[in-house]
Amino acid sequence: MKIEGNKKIKIPILIPFSAAIVMLLTIFIIGMYWLQNKHITQQVQETINGTQTLFNEYLRKDASMMNGLMDFIKKDENLQKAWLAKDRDRLLQYAKPIFEDIHSKYQITHFYFVGTDGVCLLRVHNLSEYGDHIKRFTMDEAIRQAKPVYGIELGKFGIFTLRVVHPWYIDGKLAGYIELGEEIEHITPSMKETLGAELRFVIKKSYLNRTQWEEGLRTMGKSGDWNLMPDYVVIDSTLTQISSELARNITLPHTKHKDLIFESSIGNCKYYNGFVQLFDASGQEVGDIVVTKEVTKDKAAIKQLTVILIVICIPVCIGLLAIIKSYIRLIENKLTITYSDLQNAIEKRKLAEEELRQSYSKIEQEVKERTAELQTANEQLTAEIAEHEKAERELSTKMKEIEEFNCLAVGRELKMIELKREINRLLAERGIEQIYEIVE
Repeated sequence: MKIEGNKKIKIPILIPFSAAIVMLLTIFIIGMYWLQNKHITQQVQETINGTQTLFNEYLRKDASMMNGLMDFIKKDENLQKAWLAKDRDRLLQYAKPIFEDIHSKYQITHFYFVGTDGVCLLRVHNLSEYGDHIKRFTMDEAIRQAKPVYGIELGKFGIFTLRVVHPWYIDGKLAGYIELGEEIEHITPSMKETLGAELRFVIKKSYLNRTQWEEGLRTMGKSGDWNLMPDYVVIDSTLTQISSELARNITLPHTKHKDLIFESSIGNCKYYNGFVQLFDASGQEVGDIVVTKEVTKDKAAIKQLTVILIVICIPVCIGLLAIIKSYIRLIENKLTITYSDLQNAIEKRKLAEEELRQSYSKIEQEVKERTAELQTANEQLTAEIAEHEKAERELSTKMKEIEEFNCLAVGRELKMIELKREINRLLAERGIEQIYEIVE
């Protein structure tokens, strides 16, 4: 016997099992895709975090180098004598070769001699400008603290310059201040090579004068677009193009985009971008370093991995379903045999129950008949017992009557004897012969 509708057993099992396998494989593929993307994001985040550290390290290293140069410059006796004599031409005569040497070797771009009153006596790098009062944070701090100070500051042409300012003591007396500076644009390519990422230095327009910024670009033979972004301008970049995603996100306040990592596209290239706050020497936020890491190959690798997983998982899924289907077929066959045996057992049990029911009915009938016979016999016996009890009661009554009668008879006899005695006594008193013979 076959299970009725046993062919449907595959559906209740295969459908949920297939859904579970598909769901698990889908979760696995999505999970792998998510993990790979997360890995890329973590790498980009590490690059962003490393950018700030690396930038500060470059500044510290260059400042250390400039401090070393400053120690030699301050000890130059020719410069000391020319300075004390306030002989600007002679000071330039001795300072110019020094500047040319350190400019070619160490990329020093600024060389100042400033009086104790903060007035510039000589710009070795720009002879036409002098006599002005230097008002910068690094200079003010060197004057206030009376010790060397360094930091980056934004120039009027929109160029970041690392400045080192030293108080200049001659014969133990403060004679003035010497300042060295280097434009930090040379740091950007080095950082790019170290980090493996593109870098853009963007400055808020509020800190710049458009005319001076554009003049600076022309002087240095560079190009730039003041209108490229609403509030920011690019002052240095290793990547010329600006994506629309970057232009949109850079306008957000830094509190919103400081931890933001977003994707952008330029042509067929995919990039992940993040921001590093850019502070000048006074601690004022003037812009951002935009870190852009190309992830085109990584994204392609993720897609390729996803396709490979799908290609592998589909036949695996089909194979698993085929195995399960075969296993279910075996289970169906065993269930069919088991069901047949069970049906046979049920039929036998039904026959046995029918026989038992018939036997029970027969026994029940016999019990009823026997019970009826016993009831009749019991009723007859009860009647007989009642008759016997009645007879016994009647006999007992007769016996009592006889006893009463006998008692009365004895009483009468005794009274008769007493009466005879009384008559005999009366007769005797009269002298008459007794007429009764009394027998005791």
